[in-house]
Amino acid sequence: LRTDVLDPIEGIGSKSKGDDYLQVMRSNLEALRKALGAK
Repeated sequence: LRTDVLDPIEGIGSKSKGDDYLQVMRSNLEALRKALGAK
């Protein structure tokens, strides 16, 4: 089982994985794909 961390998007800050909502959600999607072994 693999795990990864998602950004809860409580506010875009210096630790966010993007500069806006869509970038953060794309980052979260990539983390889910990686954790689930999807391509």
